[in-house]
Amino acid sequence: MRWLPFESSFARPGHRLRELTPKRVTVPALGASFHLEILRGDQGLRRLLPLWDDLLLRSAVRTPFMRADWLEIWSAIFSEDHDAWIGAAWHEDDTLAAVVPFAISPGQEGPRRHLNHLTFFGGLGEVVSEGQNLMALPGLEPVLDLLLDEVLAAVSGAWDLACFPYLDLDSPYLPPLSAALARQGASCSLVNEQLSPCIRLDKPDWEGCLHQASSRFRQKLRKRRTAAEAAHQVTFRSIESPAEAVAALETLLRLHGERWSPEVSQFLQPRSRHFHHELVRRWCPRKLAWMHVLEFDGQPVAMDYLFADHDRVWDYQGGWSIALREFTPSYLLRVLGIQRAIATGKQDYDLLPGGEYKNDWTKQGRRVADLEAINPRSLKARAFTTVRAVKRGLTDLISKRDD
Repeated sequence: MRWLPFESSFARPGHRLRELTPKRVTVPALGASFHLEILRGDQGLRRLLPLWDDLLLRSAVRTPFMRADWLEIWSAIFSEDHDAWIGAAWHEDDTLAAVVPFAISPGQEGPRRHLNHLTFFGGLGEVVSEGQNLMALPGLEPVLDLLLDEVLAAVSGAWDLACFPYLDLDSPYLPPLSAALARQGASCSLVNEQLSPCIRLDKPDWEGCLHQASSRFRQKLRKRRTAAEAAHQVTFRSIESPAEAVAALETLLRLHGERWSPEVSQFLQPRSRHFHHELVRRWCPRKLAWMHVLEFDGQPVAMDYLFADHDRVWDYQGGWSIALREFTPSYLLRVLGIQRAIATGKQDYDLLPGGEYKNDWTKQGRRVADLEAINPRSLKARAFTTVRAVKRGLTDLISKRDD
């Protein structure tokens, strides 16, 4: 694994990235002192990883995309593209109290390629996180505020545009993150607000839970299953062993590739494939990753790849045979995931953002958005936002004229 040296290539001419000298601060409101530091490089990350999931378990926001396994694998594959700045706060008894997991990296598309992005560690590249966040022990928000200020001051001249994707608008960490950026003089905004549809699992069976969908949709789902069972021998299976999971992932990629090209779907990119091969090896035996397959006459026609973490299931990715679209095999297979989620005591089945078809299942969900901030020290960022605003204004004018 290669990490960028301290004299980072992301620094602007004449600007030296400031390393945070480990410091001890006292927080009168908490009656305790804390040790603050920024950890960088492979050794720094590895120092935190054994403690990471224990802190995550006690934090207000917990998602599979924040787990130590996810970040360790992501770092091993994508570290050459990103410069890690991970702030850590330690209680005076050496308990890990808070973490600010940041990274800086070039943008990936269009004009953004010329801008350095500040985001969550694990949040960019071919494997984009849909649920990264800050972490802190309950009641230690003042420590998190101090840590955010220290990390942002350390990287103040190294980024142009901050982009923290898919933040839950109800996250208790959104206000302190926005406030810390504002204290650095950055102008913040929430963009790309959308719904992450969630099926509430408040009934004892899947048909009861599907009353969140329209009666027309439920009737169509039953008809499709009846038609499939009349025309084929239908089998639903769960994948359990690591070896079987790796083979199943290749089947999923093949089915997913029937609808999407690697240029459109990052899930099909080589480094993404590498990432998920390693992830399913680790998570399938621990029941953190679920892989389900629907077979017609012994042949796989649909696959689902899900994460099961705490009280929620996250429907991450899927693939299905276009030749059998008349039976909507992906919809039929999703029922298996809902049934398993109910059987294992989960409270929500999160479909994740993106795709109008997901609203067929439920109108409920989480509101998510990207938090963007412009670094006031960056001329490139100001130019980028000015040009973007002009383009959007022209688009609106043309649209109104055409109307």
